[in-house]
Amino acid sequence: MRTILRVIASVLIGLLLLIPLAAVYGAANLPVYHSWELMHGSFATAIPALVAASFVALGLVPWFGRATDVLPRLISCMSVLALVTVLFWVDQRSQFSMSLLHLIVYAALFVLFTFLCFHAKQPLLLPLFLLVPLLTDPLFGLLIPGGFNAIGMEIFGHDLLYKLLPPAVACGLAVVLIRLLRAREV
Repeated sequence: MRTILRVIASVLIGLLLLIPLAAVYGAANLPVYHSWELMHGSFATAIPALVAASFVALGLVPWFGRATDVLPRLISCMSVLALVTVLFWVDQRSQFSMSLLHLIVYAALFVLFTFLCFHAKQPLLLPLFLLVPLLTDPLFGLLIPGGFNAIGMEIFGHDLLYKLLPPAVACGLAVVLIRLLRAREV
């Protein structure tokens, strides 16, 4: 029962967190998560990231149960927002093709997740807090009317190949590296 209440509370808190997120992004004149963008599709990554962050943060309340790896998981959830924002700028600079700037972003993501996995008790779960919200964006694109046509499938494939695969590889390599280092210590 407590887990169900935690899930319901995290969904409500995550939805309410869209308001300050839009206000901060609007005040700072940042792309992607200001109010107009949230109304036009960027909520597809913001809502899962904020709900997951709320769920993790509610683990600090003893009544909901014990919390494990709260700080690394919160950073992982919030890295979704930072990654999508930075990729927006990088895509614009490179005319939406893979570039050296993309490689720098994914290398930074690898370093961040290596650090997070090193400090986590369960490093295998950390990439899920980044990858699941990233996956909801192309899936949402398929659900809109006409999403299963040829153009929708091409955009879905492009998003999976260029927006989801590199972060998955960077996070996966970080997990593998940390697991190998921990196995060597034992």
